[in-house]
Amino acid sequence: RDVERSRGLGDVYKRQYKNSDTFLITLNENNGKRMLYRKNKSTLKIYQINVNDSILAPWLISINKKNFNFSNPVYSNNYKKLYFVSDMLGGYGDTDIYMADIELDGSYTNITNLGPRINTSNRERFITLDAENNLYFSSNGHGGLGGLDIFKVNLNNVNATPENLGSEINSKYDEFYYYAKNDTMYYSSCLLYTSPSPRDLSTS
Repeated sequence: RDVERSRGLGDVYKRQYKNSDTFLITLNENNGKRMLYRKNKSTLKIYQINVNDSILAPWLISINKKNFNFSNPVYSNNYKKLYFVSDMLGGYGDTDIYMADIELDGSYTNITNLGPRINTSNRERFITLDAENNLYFSSNGHGGLGGLDIFKVNLNNVNATPENLGSEINSKYDEFYYYAKNDTMYYSSCLLYTSPSPRDLSTS
């Protein structure tokens, strides 16, 4: 298979809601005002936006809490749960992965930390989910090749432990935002990749 390393996806990473016009996005804000990132001056918050409404501004969803970061929103395949990343109190490390139930009226309830099977005393973030309910995330707390490595865990198996995707993808630098489509894998890396073309993994 082909591997393509991309850079600069940024933290405004949107996941499509069941309504194809509605997205969740991550934006920087300070005291309720959206802004460009400023170190120690802004926090990340999850907003909902309708891409076909030029009048209605993005609005904060209810899971956000003041003075804490909320980011990387990902809907479950049946749109009944929302996965996200936060550094709010009560977690295991710097940033943890959480889950919330989505009620019929669109509200979010039962916010739950995914627990020590996935979260560590370090950082877990940059999440994606595939059709088989495999959660992909980056972590520097599960061991690996260095920096943030990409891991996979199947959420259908309560006994499954995170699996490092290995040196075909991970390096001593940071890798994040894994996404696979057909026979091609996409992800971001801080590695300066100098090969003239993507690596062909069809024989590996």
